[in-house]
Amino acid sequence: MSTFARGLVFLACLSGCDRDAVYETSIDPGAPVATTGSLHFAVAGPNELLSYDVSRDALNRRPLTDRPVLWSATPDGRALVVVTEDGLMTHIVTGEGGAAGRARTYALEDAFESVSFSNDGRYAVFHFAAAAPRRGVSGTRASESVDGLFVRNPNALAIVDLEEEAGPTNPTRRTLKAFGSGPTAVVVTDETELDGRPIRLAYAFAERYVVVFDVGQPEAVERVVHLTLADDARSVLPLEVVPLQVEGRPSALVRASATDNIFLLTFGAAESGVPRPELNALPGGIGLRALLPVSTSSGLRIVTANVDHLGVVDPQTGSRRVAPVSTPVSELIPFEGADGRAAALLWSPGSSGVGYVDLDSLSTRLGQAITPQLLPVGIDQLHPVAGLAQAVAVARSTLIVLDFESQSATPFQIGGTNSSFRLEDVYVDALTLTVFARVAGSPGGIVSIALETGVTTSVTLPDVSQLFFLSEGRNLAALHEDAFGRVSRLPAASLGRAKPTSRGGLYFSEIFDR
Repeated sequence: MSTFARGLVFLACLSGCDRDAVYETSIDPGAPVATTGSLHFAVAGPNELLSYDVSRDALNRRPLTDRPVLWSATPDGRALVVVTEDGLMTHIVTGEGGAAGRARTYALEDAFESVSFSNDGRYAVFHFAAAAPRRGVSGTRASESVDGLFVRNPNALAIVDLEEEAGPTNPTRRTLKAFGSGPTAVVVTDETELDGRPIRLAYAFAERYVVVFDVGQPEAVERVVHLTLADDARSVLPLEVVPLQVEGRPSALVRASATDNIFLLTFGAAESGVPRPELNALPGGIGLRALLPVSTSSGLRIVTANVDHLGVVDPQTGSRRVAPVSTPVSELIPFEGADGRAAALLWSPGSSGVGYVDLDSLSTRLGQAITPQLLPVGIDQLHPVAGLAQAVAVARSTLIVLDFESQSATPFQIGGTNSSFRLEDVYVDALTLTVFARVAGSPGGIVSIALETGVTTSVTLPDVSQLFFLSEGRNLAALHEDAFGRVSRLPAASLGRAKPTSRGGLYFSEIFDR
């Protein structure tokens, strides 16, 4: 149906409904969030959550109490949280094979702008941001009402145990006393033991220091760790924290800007609360970009990605050895390689080289140069293939399969010589060893490549703005550039054989259903 014809149908439908409510309410679906089997739209205007179960082609509508300001999926992809402007948070656990699952509502008291989850998905820490995320970034929208018209506590936190019902102590609120504004980031770690008692630490970042507190004991004292001396004028901003165990003690590595040091925090004994951490500076090397703790036959080692080399640091002695890399390195991507061995990819966006490191045999490679595979073009994206010594690189409209055992690179040119095409939203399905991607450009569509056979399948699908691979049901969901809300469903296993089915009018389905 043409855009003009759809407009006539839409106007005809309006004639039989509440005209004032439809015309005067601005429909804003925001950025979609995917869980394992569904797409979710937090729609401002009517203020509701639309959950579209792709496998069953079923739409569930859940009213919200106010305008949505933040929505995000949990790390396991089986639940999501939605915060509304009135300070309420709804936690929805999607049911098996269905979008309408259990829902709980928690009173946060504030319309928080950011959320951080523990890796196990049990705890969520809501906070204000030092730099508020803008609408549509990672499924979040900064509250438009926070503009000085009312006072808020920028260093307030709300800690929610998502496995427990709402109650007087859930959520719990905490104020970070060391902060004068919202943290730049919060990292929530998994539960560990300290002197036989459980402890779950969280790290809040601010310029020049890190604040550590126990998520399970919100009343306990927080610890402030300064990363610079008082007379140091550098703007050192924490960028990354990696929890680990050092000699059986809970510890953490902190990487920060404007310094070549790695900060090692080790927590000693304490009867309760967060013990005062011991701070040590380890050599990270010039151009430190990423770090990764690795267990080797010689003990714990810290692997660093630097501009032109790979570094290996012994946290006990502070010694550091390097392996030169002939191409730029800014990212370190760990994954499970062939035969279950720990591996990592070394690369930098825009570079033409990709390095592969077998972390299990790292101790035998120290001092030796790492020779990356060189490609004829600079690459934009890099995706490891779990279970294999392989990776998928993307350079605009070309997809390149890298095999590090055979040192081969197999290119797949999508769209022939049409350089206007770009590959976006790339997914590697490790179960079927298939790559799926959205082809951006005119007319656009979806492509799949079987890694074992090299068979390429493409489907023309115009006006697709975003592609999702949903592991539950193994479906592809293509979101179209359509003001009414249209999604096309394609079974991943039969791409190219089964005709795509579309569902339109998602944002106005209540109107069309009358």
